[in-house]
Amino acid sequence: MKEKSQHNNRKYTLNSVNKALELLEYFDKSNHELSVPELAKQLKLSKSSVYRIVYTLWTHGYLARNEDNYHYRLGYKILTLGAAMRRSSNLIQDVRPYLKKLMEKTGETTHLAILHDNMSTFIEKIESPKTIQMSSAIGARMPAYCSATGKMLLSGLTEEALERYLKEVELKRFTPATITDIQRLKEELNTIREQGYSIDEEETEEGLMCISAPIKDHRGEIVAAISISGPVTRLKRRKEEHIKDVKIIAHEISSSISI
Repeated sequence: MKEKSQHNNRKYTLNSVNKALELLEYFDKSNHELSVPELAKQLKLSKSSVYRIVYTLWTHGYLARNEDNYHYRLGYKILTLGAAMRRSSNLIQDVRPYLKKLMEKTGETTHLAILHDNMSTFIEKIESPKTIQMSSAIGARMPAYCSATGKMLLSGLTEEALERYLKEVELKRFTPATITDIQRLKEELNTIREQGYSIDEEETEEGLMCISAPIKDHRGEIVAAISISGPVTRLKRRKEEHIKDVKIIAHEISSSISI
């Protein structure tokens, strides 16, 4: 049997491992600490079953426990794995100097993002030295339909993949500027394809603006996106200049590294 068919066959997956990974994914910016009953409700499992999963992850360092209330949060072992992934990732290593160059050029925080599980996921970041900046972290996930990097990544999907995404994701409103209409989102993605950049102007968070451009492989397909992020009042003053800078750096990355 070919290896590829093994990876695509669900009979080779272990349900207990699936549940453990699903459990870890519930921890995010809004749910940094969770109790066993809360996790059991999310996973639709008994509290005893969830406790066994949690205890196993805790003993291996993937979860940490708050001894005051016995709630759990992600453990430092997650950071260890993340650091190892970053060291071994050619994409991250190759793009990092360009992110630094873009940060120095614009003075704003820069990110490298990929599309993972329908979310724009930051896999590298260079922080701005400015006092007021976007609060983010490597590994942070943003809704793709309303973030600059996410919309850029969605614009690179095939029509079939985009339709599948739209069936799987609810377009929730985060601010008055959030796009929640499917047809309007499709029109936005068409515009992004034509102009070669995307903007999130207070769509995910009021007061925040992001500008993104695509990283393309040797076939011209979008595989990642870079962005700058900061206060909308500051970025709007140099909007056209920033758009140009982001597009130039993205083009340099696509032309210079092997993807």
